[in-house]
Amino acid sequence: MPCLPNNLHEYDFTTDPSQVYQGTASFKQLNDTVWGMVGGDANANGYINNADLGFWSGEAGEYFYTATDYNFDGQVENMDKELWEANLSYEIQVPE
Repeated sequence: MPCLPNNLHEYDFTTDPSQVYQGTASFKQLNDTVWGMVGGDANANGYINNADLGFWSGEAGEYFYTATDYNFDGQVENMDKELWEANLSYEIQVPE
């Protein structure tokens, strides 16, 4: 995985499905060749559930990147809530 300035990392999920961490349901196939992380875990406890919606409700309408901006477009809005709903009950697991 290439290291960018400030110890940031770039990871290409499009090269092979084995590039995705195969722990719990921490990824989602976006199309035939692209996999991505599942969005919606606002409180970062490893589970996408109703508790995360409470965080979203408190920030809805805000313009900034936050844990409730599930699609990372810079605004907490209904599209983020729809993404949370689509991923409800997923578990998130990122290797250390």
